[in-house]
Amino acid sequence: MEMSRFKKSVVPIAAPLVGLGFVSLFFLMSSPQWGAPGTEAYRIYEARNRLLPVSMMLIAIGLVAVYLPLRTVLGSLGRLGFVVSLIGVALMLAGNIAEFWLFSDQPYGQVNPRAMAWSSFLFGALLLVVGLTIFVVSVARRKQVPSGPVSSSPAP
Repeated sequence: MEMSRFKKSVVPIAAPLVGLGFVSLFFLMSSPQWGAPGTEAYRIYEARNRLLPVSMMLIAIGLVAVYLPLRTVLGSLGRLGFVVSLIGVALMLAGNIAEFWLFSDQPYGQVNPRAMAWSSFLFGALLLVVGLTIFVVSVARRKQVPSGPVSSSPAP
């Protein structure tokens, strides 16, 4: 089944959104500086982590934009990978918002809602990695990802 021009032009644009989301996520999380809540070091750490939802939304939007044109040619394994990835992003987003917007005044190292939010973020990250792996393998097996922009002239 041949992909339409629209599908062939959307995937190469959407896939970099996922990459940009991951690069910004890793950049924002790479701060070696953090401290106890209430300190200046913690305020910087908290500010950086409050930007993470933007990165996660880029990943989600890019993933949906890659999936939509391919959904008719993907099998159940590809759809499963997509759904698991989106659940992972949702858990990461919920955990980040809970930790840095709702419970940021709670201490680390104790059983509290903040620790549960961090656990949610970590579990979501695990689901995202597993889901993306399944999705990418499924797409690669079907060889449906276009290699670049569509040319209107016939091939020689």
